[in-house]
Amino acid sequence: MSGYDEHGEQLWSVRDVAHYLQLKPKGIYALVERREIPFVRVSNRLRFLRADVLAWVEENRVPASE
Repeated sequence: MSGYDEHGEQLWSVRDVAHYLQLKPKGIYALVERREIPFVRVSNRLRFLRADVLAWVEENRVPASE
């Protein structure tokens, strides 16, 4: 996985997020374009805080019906 920001939080690249979510990088770029997933730009590159991605996954979880 990628590096850490100045606060010690882990930063993931597009490839890292794609691997975690089992998507292609193209799918991550689509989510970013639609502003559906939180991201940051670092020197014109996309990066994702690990905590933000995990929170985003939890927020978008659909519970099983009873």
